[in-house]
Amino acid sequence: QNIVNPTSEKTYLTATNDGSFFTDLGEKIVVGGWINPTTYSIGQTFIPIFSTRNGPGQPILYMSLYQGRLRLMLYNNAGTLFYDTSEIPSISFVNNGWYFITTIINRTDKTIQNFIGDRSNGATWQSPVRNYTGVLNEECTADIVVGMLQDTYYYAGGFDDWFFEKDSKLTMEDIHLHFKSSIQANGADSASQVDALTEPGAVILKQEDNKYPGSGVLYTIPKKCSLGGNGRVSVTSEYIAGTTAISLVETSTSDDLEDWTSWQTIGPTGELISPNRAYIRYRITLTTEDETKTPKLIEVVLHDIPKPAYEKLGFARPVVLDSNGAWDAVLENAFDVIVTSEINGADILEFKIPFHDLKRESIENEKQIQIVDDVYRIRTITDEKSQEGNIITHVYAEADFYDLAFSTDKQPIEFNADTADVPMKYALEGTEWSVGNVNVTTKRTWESEEKNALSILREVQNIHGGDLIFDSANRLVHLLTFGGKDSGALFSYRKNMKSIQRTVDTRSLVTRLYAYGKDGMTFSSINNNKAYVEDY
Repeated sequence: QNIVNPTSEKTYLTATNDGSFFTDLGEKIVVGGWINPTTYSIGQTFIPIFSTRNGPGQPILYMSLYQGRLRLMLYNNAGTLFYDTSEIPSISFVNNGWYFITTIINRTDKTIQNFIGDRSNGATWQSPVRNYTGVLNEECTADIVVGMLQDTYYYAGGFDDWFFEKDSKLTMEDIHLHFKSSIQANGADSASQVDALTEPGAVILKQEDNKYPGSGVLYTIPKKCSLGGNGRVSVTSEYIAGTTAISLVETSTSDDLEDWTSWQTIGPTGELISPNRAYIRYRITLTTEDETKTPKLIEVVLHDIPKPAYEKLGFARPVVLDSNGAWDAVLENAFDVIVTSEINGADILEFKIPFHDLKRESIENEKQIQIVDDVYRIRTITDEKSQEGNIITHVYAEADFYDLAFSTDKQPIEFNADTADVPMKYALEGTEWSVGNVNVTTKRTWESEEKNALSILREVQNIHGGDLIFDSANRLVHLLTFGGKDSGALFSYRKNMKSIQRTVDTRSLVTRLYAYGKDGMTFSSINNNKAYVEDY
């Protein structure tokens, strides 16, 4: 406001008091917001910012710039000024700079403290805690006038997000945190290529001259992080396939809002790659191929995915997951839990649960279910009634990677002296999975005519060797020379066994092997005159 000539433009903002503005003030009142002063506001002696001196009635407070420095004045119900202090902060206002200024008045302790934050470099300043005597004018019925005093003095520059809060719980720590958080964001910046103002609850590309730019990058304010388990980011957006998109989502984390980790792209299913810290911020790229259309970012949510409920398979129970991978229900009463996991083969989970179990309703087809670190997808649910009248639900689930059998059709392709990671990458293109660790080094020339990702991966293992390991939690496929692992299952009588039986069968036992070749050839000539080899 008043950018060209404040003495002739004379613009300001008035909030009309309905009589309740200054009643029931409570223990603390807090007033503040952003200013973007011009040289005029910094250079003049008296520049009003937040005023109650224009009536009606007596004022309660007046915030201004005095020779470019923050000044606060307080009044009692007789209109008498009982506090008037101009600060000498370590931060100096400059033309066109953005500053967050706030005053906290504690009526119980009769103290005042001021805050200034400089957006250009993140610098902050807090005044000493100052004492005052006197009683604020709770009978004040004056309007709040921003940027003008008595039709004589005017502020020149910009204002943003001003507030007055009575009976406030805000502390100076809260003010500092708000400032450090807000300077990260750019959704409302005039120079930004994104627009968080035009459509409430959404971020779009910023339109100029009826055209959208090809891309824009949104920086968000930091949010609390401090995960208890693993993080997963979900993004809700509106887009036109092949035309507009949320093309990139990156994260950065910090413990103090000062030092931030490097930006990391989230995983294919939203896995948080950045280290777990107290705060997280997002850098999101919006793109369009059509200058008349824009994607729309609706929501970004960080989900705290708990660590597995069980660490050892022998004691584990199935855990039903919701659509974001968080726990929905732990099936403590599941029984006959059988995991069939074969290297380079089947990987299925089966279990039973009483039909009338309260958590039975959480079991639905195509829902994910976890046991220890492995994730399965429910395929069949069968309810059976026994002769005794007991109703049991039998659940059959397949490992998450089985969905790779339903990938988009793959075209025939030839691999020429390639290592295994090359066809694996081709197989996983267009899926949510990626190639993990591959330590099988064989090179093979072959042609694949398989139609889906899973079939190609099986063929890769058959041709190159090694063990295929599917990491469902991180959507990674590994090919390792040795892929076995300790499942944690324990065979212990009276622990998880009702009975035990041991059978020793020597009917097929072989300890000595004879081999006969042409013309009576045996092992004798190469085995110390013994016509056999033995092992016992």
